[in-house]
Amino acid sequence: MRNAGIRILSALLLIAACAACAPAQISDSLDARIQKVMARPEFTRSNFGIEFYDLETSKVIYALNADKMFVPASTTKLLTEGTVLAKLDPIIVFTPASIAPVRSTRRAR
Repeated sequence: MRNAGIRILSALLLIAACAACAPAQISDSLDARIQKVMARPEFTRSNFGIEFYDLETSKVIYALNADKMFVPASTTKLLTEGTVLAKLDPIIVFTPASIAPVRSTRRAR
């Protein structure tokens, strides 16, 4: 199931990249391509929330369930973590002990 999520994200990013190349055809062709991906059998029980922006005008060029609330998926968590790490000072180093001290559950003999 994890691989399916990665594949759909990759497909949607590819669709977005292709849409940026031909802005005149965005609404119809982008919608058709997204619908084709979402209609695949492995996504029968899936919910989608999508919103693409034109980077130059900051206007929404495609939205689907944009106002619906979703529980974040693992991919979202990874992208958020990557963004935070990219914004942090590169001198800051996190180690497992600095995040949460490790306590042994074994008793000394």
